[in-house]
Amino acid sequence: MESPNILGFLGSIKKEKAGSIEEQQLRLMRLKRSTFSGERFEGKGVELKCEVDGTTAFSDPALTQAYIGSVADKLPKVLIISAILGMVPVLGLIAGVIYYWLRLVAPFRRYLTFGQSFVTKWMLRLILTALAVLQVSFGGIIAVPLMALLNFWFYRSAFKKALVKANLESA
Repeated sequence: MESPNILGFLGSIKKEKAGSIEEQQLRLMRLKRSTFSGERFEGKGVELKCEVDGTTAFSDPALTQAYIGSVADKLPKVLIISAILGMVPVLGLIAGVIYYWLRLVAPFRRYLTFGQSFVTKWMLRLILTALAVLQVSFGGIIAVPLMALLNFWFYRSAFKKALVKANLESA
């Protein structure tokens, strides 16, 4: 389609039109959909193939780099919002975690298999438990953004390792 409608944050179709084809492709990738047909990829892993059009998820290295960059571009805004939410004890922690999870972690985690995300998840849990205690006691403005940053780094790293392992990227 020449000017497709934008897909929203959680996959709903909005009335606005996409600014460019690459922008729409990146949105589709973040929602685990084929960049050609828009159909959902079934399963886990970075080498998913669309059953409708045969497109492989990360076969284009330039688009893959743009995908990683588009998620990274959200980092400054997420850190600021996380710091603001972190000022509110307990509820701010919960809201901050949900927010950074949807914006920074989910785009990478969607494509990781159970084995690829297991080690990352458990290493992070140990660190994040200590940061959650810090947030509740006195330092939410620091703790929640730090949690977001650590999650982003760990999951981006796991995602890149999965791409290299699948020979989809030489990064």
